[in-house]
Amino acid sequence: MNAVANIVLLSSASNIRISNRAPSQYLRKLVDTVGQDEVRRRLATLLVSDTAFTAALADDYDGFLSARAETLHTVALRLVGQEQKEATAEAAEVAGEVFVDDQVDVEWQRARDEVSDIGS
Repeated sequence: MNAVANIVLLSSASNIRISNRAPSQYLRKLVDTVGQDEVRRRLATLLVSDTAFTAALADDYDGFLSARAETLHTVALRLVGQEQKEATAEAAEVAGEVFVDDQVDVEWQRARDEVSDIGS
């Protein structure tokens, strides 16, 4: 599936090795090889949370996507200097703001009115 939360940077060799296999299969093999703590450490460097890892082990794709999307969202907010609470509060305040699409509609309406005035 093409979802940002499903994109994890892997080497080509790793990607080929896991292709067409369920996450539970390749992750359990990796856990058996290097241990669960090491797998969690490696996944954390790829912004895969423990919750997402647990979902992947259960082949819970929706759970994985949800947990990973939450992690990516949280990290993105931190990168722009916001916390989750601030972003939620700002989203609530947006109700009265004009969005780009709204502005385009207003400008289009003005242009249409001007053309109508010229034709009259």
